[in-house]
Amino acid sequence: MSITAKISLLLGLILLGMILAGLGVLVGAGTLRILFFFLGIVILLVQIAGIFWVVFTFYHYRYIRQEELLHVLKSATQAQAPLAPTLWAYVADRPHSTWREFLVSILLFPVYYWSWHRWYSYDRKVEQLALILEGGAPLHLALSAVPGVASRETALAAAIGQASGQMASCLNQVPRWQLASLWLEVVPRLLYPVILLFIANGLMIFQMVFIVPKFEKIFADLKVRLPELTEQYISIGRWLGRYGGVFGLGVFGLFVLLGLLLFNSKVCWHFPVVGRIYRMHVQGGILKALAILLKIGKPVPQALELLMESGYFPTVVRLRLEAVRNGVQQGQPLSETLYQNGLLPLSMVPLVQAAGRADNLAWALGELGESQAKRAVHLARRLIMAVFPITLMAIGLGVAFIAFGMFLPLVTLISELPV
Repeated sequence: MSITAKISLLLGLILLGMILAGLGVLVGAGTLRILFFFLGIVILLVQIAGIFWVVFTFYHYRYIRQEELLHVLKSATQAQAPLAPTLWAYVADRPHSTWREFLVSILLFPVYYWSWHRWYSYDRKVEQLALILEGGAPLHLALSAVPGVASRETALAAAIGQASGQMASCLNQVPRWQLASLWLEVVPRLLYPVILLFIANGLMIFQMVFIVPKFEKIFADLKVRLPELTEQYISIGRWLGRYGGVFGLGVFGLFVLLGLLLFNSKVCWHFPVVGRIYRMHVQGGILKALAILLKIGKPVPQALELLMESGYFPTVVRLRLEAVRNGVQQGQPLSETLYQNGLLPLSMVPLVQAAGRADNLAWALGELGESQAKRAVHLARRLIMAVFPITLMAIGLGVAFIAFGMFLPLVTLISELPV
């Protein structure tokens, strides 16, 4: 099933869970009320986790298949073999047994499998790529014509390789430009605290709806005051219940912000902390690509034009590349123009200027680009390693607060009961 269909189904089940949880709060009968509430909360939590799992598995599967295709392309270019027959052989070598097809159709639902998946699967994309290459199109244009068949880094390397005549060398450098493997490594660490937070929130709702009123009635009948920690917990829970809509909007806003950071390059470019890592990654890619093109004798404006047309860089970067190209054509120094448009750190400007005077600009840009790319990866890893334990500690303290808030009344009741 496609990622859109899976997420739509899971969103429908989440709505069902919310309805059942709401019925659990509204229904008057005790046992039925608890049953509805528990069933709704369980469905809600499972489906929220399911959405995260579907999104992660989709991108993980696509990343693996794109890496397979990249390996095939590298092997073909290194052996100087024609690309189209190599891709046809790759598709033919994929497993196509009747038993496997039957199992896949069951797992992906037969109607969806026979009406959509067989015609729009990744293997079909590779076949389309092979057909376009057989028609005589260059590799980078063929990759652009079949969205999703290869990573954007592979498309950039293909464009540079086509212009430089060093296709195999450029394709070999693709893994050094990628952040996809880093994202697949850190995303589960980010999702784990989110799932824990949802579970703790569901537990808190259940306690505030079913347990707390009974505690208050028992302690009122015994004319005993609830423990101070429990009273604080109850007041916080009721405050969250009173302003639950605002809290829900805040959570929704966080998800919207996450979506903007993932899919809107302009927001990602200017956002604090994350924007710095993103800018360093973009700077590394641009500098390394420029180094390759300058090394083969391409003029700077033509090299910048090629990067703009490669399809790899988002709009916010293409506009900056265009500004750099226009500045260079007007006689401005490359280093200063790159810095003014955010494509070169200030600390590297003197190095680029010195390399230009020494007629060693291509080598210097390559080394600086490699340095920026490594710094981006290291900084992202450090940030995740710092945020993950802090988040887990905060959630752990919250869970401990909930547990002690509900456990202390039982201790008080036991100590107040006559022997």
